[in-house]
Amino acid sequence: MENYELVLLLDSKTKEADRKALLSDLEKNFKDNIISKDDIWLMNLLYPLKWVKVNDVAYFCSYYLQLEAANIKDIKQAFLYNNIILKYDIFKRTKKQASFEFKTLQKNWKML
Repeated sequence: MENYELVLLLDSKTKEADRKALLSDLEKNFKDNIISKDDIWLMNLLYPLKWVKVNDVAYFCSYYLQLEAANIKDIKQAFLYNNIILKYDIFKRTKKQASFEFKTLQKNWKML
């Protein structure tokens, strides 16, 4: 088992019920693999996504997962034809790399 971080950028114009249903399905399918979840909420995009017109805001959500390498393919397959997901990235993490919550980091940055 390896540690991964899954970062999702979801369309902010999607209905909240649809967005919650997508995240609920993901959590149901990988419930044994999810170590933590960070619901960052809406954030401005630093640069426009070419395939998304007139949308400079996205809903960010991050999952810290423990998976077999073969499960990465299952995650990518689940996202293949989904219009709610604007972009996603999966980062491999070492066991020493801790997961951080955005709110905690934001508080620490404001203190500097």
